[in-house]
Amino acid sequence: GPADEWVPEGVFGLDFERQLSKRQKISLTSDYFPDWGNFSNYRVVSKASYEVLLSEEHHLNLKMSMQDRYDSTPHGAKPNDINYAVLLLWKL
Repeated sequence: GPADEWVPEGVFGLDFERQLSKRQKISLTSDYFPDWGNFSNYRVVSKASYEVLLSEEHHLNLKMSMQDRYDSTPHGAKPNDINYAVLLLWKL
């Protein structure tokens, strides 16, 4: 945004992960960043993902995720940015 000043922020977060089955897992994360000088100005970053094991022998996983970044002071821009991702993971 147009403001190039440093603003001290706090951070509060929640994490949740659940193994649905031997091959499937979901995870949810949300972080809240309030401006210490004015709690009505804040940012929230939330992420949800679903991961499935494709090959146990080769340690190959497919992960689909979505991340939402919200800013309460967007300065004329949209307050939400949403990113989507599909990843092929190879765990060593």
